[in-house]
Amino acid sequence: MLTTEGMDRRDGLHDKDHNRPKTMSAIPSFQVESHRQKRLCLRQAGSAVEHRCLDKKYKIFLSHAGAQKNFVEQLYIDLQRVLHFGIFFDIDDASLPKGENFPSRIFEAAKHCELAIVVMSDEYFTRKWPMLELKSFLESKKQRPELKILPVFYKLSIDEFRQQKRQRSYRKTWNKMSSDCQWEEVVKVISSTNGIHLRSSEPALRNEIVKATFKLVTPYLLSDDSNVQGKSRISRIIEESFQRSNDGSNASEARSVCFVGLYGMGGSGKTTMSKVLCNNMMQEFLGKVCRIEFGAHGFLDLCKQVIQCTTNYEEMFLSKVNDAELALQILKDRISDQRIFLVIDNVNETSSSEAKTFLGLPFKVGSLILVTARSITTLGNLNISWRSCMKVPALKKEEAVALLTQHAGCDNCNLSSEHKETLGKFVDKCCFNVEDWSLQEYHPLALKVFGTRMGPDPREWCKIVIDFKHPGNEGEHPLFSILRSSYDTLKPQIYQRMFIDLILARNGSTYRINSHDLAWRLRYLYDKETYAFNFELLEEFRRKSLIEYYNLFSGEILVHDLYREFVQMEVEKDKFQHHRKCCLFRGVNQRYKQAYRLRIYKQEIQHLMKEMLCSCSESELLTIEDCSNLKSVDVRGMQNLKMLEIVGCPLLKNVVVEGLANLRAIIWKGFEGEYPSLVGLESLEGLIFVSDNDKVFDASMETRPLDLSGCPYLDVLELWNQPPMPRLPDFNLLKDLRILMINRCEHFESFLCLHFLKNLVSLQLYDCSSLLEFPSLANFEHLEIFTLEGAFRLQKLNGFERLTALKFLSLKNAGLLQRLPGIEACTKIRGLDLSGTSSIQNFIWISSMLDLEKVNLSSTGLSVLPDCSKLYKLEELCLDNCMELEGFTGSGAVGESLLRISMWRCSRLTSLPQLKESPDLTHLKITRTSIQDLSALKDCFHLQYLDCAYTPITRLPDMSHMLSLKRLNVRGCVLLTRLDNITCLPALDELFVQDCENLVTLPDLRSSMCLMELDLTNCPLVDPDLVKLPGSSDCGEDYDVQMEENDGPVDEVDEADGPVEQPITTWWGKIMEAVGVATGWATN
Repeated sequence: MLTTEGMDRRDGLHDKDHNRPKTMSAIPSFQVESHRQKRLCLRQAGSAVEHRCLDKKYKIFLSHAGAQKNFVEQLYIDLQRVLHFGIFFDIDDASLPKGENFPSRIFEAAKHCELAIVVMSDEYFTRKWPMLELKSFLESKKQRPELKILPVFYKLSIDEFRQQKRQRSYRKTWNKMSSDCQWEEVVKVISSTNGIHLRSSEPALRNEIVKATFKLVTPYLLSDDSNVQGKSRISRIIEESFQRSNDGSNASEARSVCFVGLYGMGGSGKTTMSKVLCNNMMQEFLGKVCRIEFGAHGFLDLCKQVIQCTTNYEEMFLSKVNDAELALQILKDRISDQRIFLVIDNVNETSSSEAKTFLGLPFKVGSLILVTARSITTLGNLNISWRSCMKVPALKKEEAVALLTQHAGCDNCNLSSEHKETLGKFVDKCCFNVEDWSLQEYHPLALKVFGTRMGPDPREWCKIVIDFKHPGNEGEHPLFSILRSSYDTLKPQIYQRMFIDLILARNGSTYRINSHDLAWRLRYLYDKETYAFNFELLEEFRRKSLIEYYNLFSGEILVHDLYREFVQMEVEKDKFQHHRKCCLFRGVNQRYKQAYRLRIYKQEIQHLMKEMLCSCSESELLTIEDCSNLKSVDVRGMQNLKMLEIVGCPLLKNVVVEGLANLRAIIWKGFEGEYPSLVGLESLEGLIFVSDNDKVFDASMETRPLDLSGCPYLDVLELWNQPPMPRLPDFNLLKDLRILMINRCEHFESFLCLHFLKNLVSLQLYDCSSLLEFPSLANFEHLEIFTLEGAFRLQKLNGFERLTALKFLSLKNAGLLQRLPGIEACTKIRGLDLSGTSSIQNFIWISSMLDLEKVNLSSTGLSVLPDCSKLYKLEELCLDNCMELEGFTGSGAVGESLLRISMWRCSRLTSLPQLKESPDLTHLKITRTSIQDLSALKDCFHLQYLDCAYTPITRLPDMSHMLSLKRLNVRGCVLLTRLDNITCLPALDELFVQDCENLVTLPDLRSSMCLMELDLTNCPLVDPDLVKLPGSSDCGEDYDVQMEENDGPVDEVDEADGPVEQPITTWWGKIMEAVGVATGWATN
């Protein structure tokens, strides 16, 4: 009997000739969670939980012998690029974690997988462990006939396998390993299964395996469509229209790119069915499936979404694309590489021009493009033939009943005949004329909302009344009456006003709402400001089907566009039911007043006088937006006003708000005038002035001081890009101020006046170039965020010992600071940026900051990096331009969670830190250091970016384990003569070897199938005719290869040589949200 006793992970894997690395990192860019997140999650869950879910985690098992390592590793990467589910691969740490019993895990994965890809070879049948796996597959197949075994005859044909001589050799080996070898059964299964054979090249073989896998494995679903009623029937109807459109009457158009339009009224199921179709098309299009929705994201984000889903463009590079034109160009260059299925959802008149841009892309022949809109006219305007357009198929009666009961949460089978009759009547209420057709249809959104309104208890259904004849509903579509039925059940009734405030909140996106808008309205209009209440309110909206999705952490709230129309219709009525009085979004040249809300949008008026607003004295919220000619505003007549918003009024200089005793918040974006007088604003709590980022103020220009004496209860003060002030406001009376942000402080020499602000939680001061003195930080013991940047004249900063709650600290460019007395007490710090504090040399205290996640010590006097081995949460470490840095304390370990290290221009540094305990490291930059030995990289299995330009290295270490390496920069390494160790880098995308004067030759790079850029400038000894790139024996036309000689001076710093882009910089902008004190206005 075959046993696993005394065996290694795989018999033959650690043979002398077939050594395997211990871990592997082919983590695809499209995976939502990072490898580290998954690893931490598994640690917390425990091995038992992980063991139980193996059957769900791995659908594919890669079985092979050690001799096929290189081929199978590349196959694994190819599969990961297009498949969204787990693949069990023995050298992947996620499959076989260290320290766990591997035989049981392998057998468990083999038992539950859907497909076993068996890479056949002579070695496979003469190694014990591969045959153990094969035996496990055969035994499992007896219990689960649906398990499929796919033989891949790699360097062993089926005829060779059947040769008697080989059979005897295999049988002899097996007899030595087992008394119960079941060899005849193995031969029978392999011989009778239609496998895949190596006919031409290995890439072609891998491609054939990938295609076969899509057909044999249950496809990954982009979205859950298990509860979609009628999906099989409706999707089949739509797919048949694809075929008809593709056949075409014109033979020249047949089998070309197919464009199909799907139209129907809002809520009729266009988006739902487009998601179903995306799931259905995953196999046919090998995972190259994408759905974009207009109104949900901007054009740039949509382009990046299509790039990520349908091309192999790397996510790391894509994240740096911030220009829509560049993103579009990438799409044009890459979209024709392979067939795709693209859904362009929810096109309307506003988005039609952007939709045309997408439709004009050079798609590969065989691609299928589906466009959805509310009307066939919109589709016609996109040049989609009416013959290729179809209306969303309607639900059948039984499907409508099932959908209604599904959302009601009841079981139709257990209903009495009386309740079934009532149910039928309710279903009929959701059947009405759609658009201009006389035919009545069941409306999916109406069924969903009405089902939620019904609830699971049939005894309560008799209480439900929806009166289509109500006087307030005359001329209204029945659908809106159904939407109102859910809205009317909101209790307490003030929730209705909160919902309408949420829907019509100022926001640039049509369907997604920033939760900061909601938070500020709840605080200043309703005195509700806790996270718990926000969650409770949004959860109530979701239960009533009023919103589709929310995420308070990301600040996103998703609302169906029909509810926007419903709300706007409600506020436009002359008579309001249930006190529906709220803000109004009006067209150009219109103004509308309400009892509680007033919105003035795109008015042509120049002056908004007090007399004009006296009739609006009950308004609590006034929003003035995009009034390009407006010069002055006087709101003193609005004594009930609680919140004033001004957005996009470039000529507005004068705003009068004096004496408004109930005013609690002023937000002025696009501020360019004089600060208003705040006399008499005794209730004011939030004050935000935001000028344009690119606004340049005259140096001699001074505004009048901001007088805060009239608002003693101010809680938030933010001044963004403000013109020069002669002096700081008087903070003496602002005992309650918690958040203070000023981002232009270049004229202030002292901030001693801040010592009155005992309750500060967040203090952020930028561009403090004139600052000479700062009060003791002991005054601010509640401080969680402290930013003091650009204070290069400040020499002393005391009181850190009292900041025990501090979480984020930035003292960027405070070059004269030599010490931070008491900093050892700040043990809760998560983010630390001391870049440019060149006089600070002692950082030993960092070792005790166990919560640190990101550290930037660039351009400091650091000479020896303190012990970071116990900083288990540290992810990013930046030590750029530390000219005195010579080494590391103790063992030199830098933490197990570390993802990024940058040590650019640390010229005295001669060795790498200990990286054995940092297995998840993805980015390493050591450009312009004195490091010669890179052997510490032997444990960096997940490394993606390695920059070691202008270093004295003489050779690269073995890099065969770096299967995820995408960028390698060895520019200016003049001692390098060969690069033999980079032949097996399948993910390599960029290779920079310019200025390597002694480099003699490049290795064969044909296995680096992702290589897109190669720079050989100033490599005089390299013969370009001998360079072998993927798909060719020399330099192909599809690659960006530079080989020109450069006689001019070498730039000191270029794109490949400069300091790493500081991840801390962008991360720092999220600080406010992280500690729960965000406003969201400055970045909105």
